[in-house]
Amino acid sequence: MIFIEEIKEGLNIMLHPQTATMKERSISQSILFYYKVLAIPFIIYILTVFIFVGGVIGAFLVGSSLLTFLVLVPIMFFVSAFLYQIFGKLFKLFKGGYNKTFTAVVYGYMPIIIFLWLELIPIISFLPIIFEIWGFVISIFALSNQQKTSKLAAFGVILITSIVIAIIVITIRLSIINNLPIVPITTKV
Repeated sequence: MIFIEEIKEGLNIMLHPQTATMKERSISQSILFYYKVLAIPFIIYILTVFIFVGGVIGAFLVGSSLLTFLVLVPIMFFVSAFLYQIFGKLFKLFKGGYNKTFTAVVYGYMPIIIFLWLELIPIISFLPIIFEIWGFVISIFALSNQQKTSKLAAFGVILITSIVIAIIVITIRLSIINNLPIVPITTKV
């Protein structure tokens, strides 16, 4: 059946990240793999939206999710892989090219993709958090395998990149807040 093999591979990556994340792909193959894995879970997501949410809000959720998963997530893959690659090369921890880092980022996203529809079911809406944590673990294995480096080095690259991004975001937010005009509060007496 269509895309079943990709979902099986995605599940295998989730269950056996040590070995299943060794397969090398080009960037275009990684993107195609992402979209093929996404297809069936996204259909389940749409059905779940209409069952548990429905109406105008459900239609908005489906529309915004289409934009997110078809456009924004792949852009996030490119940005994340770029930043990991910069830090991995800067500290001389990565031996492979950008396409290997990109593939590792896609592999790390497998649990979130396959089980994205669970967040809409009230009783088990907490489960996506577990899949995000597992995705982080998979990212470490995948970066280690793809870049032929240690798991500790892969963890360090992910951690340092996350810290640098957090500092940049906080700095930008603080500079925006500090540059807002102060409007005095006056009361009429």
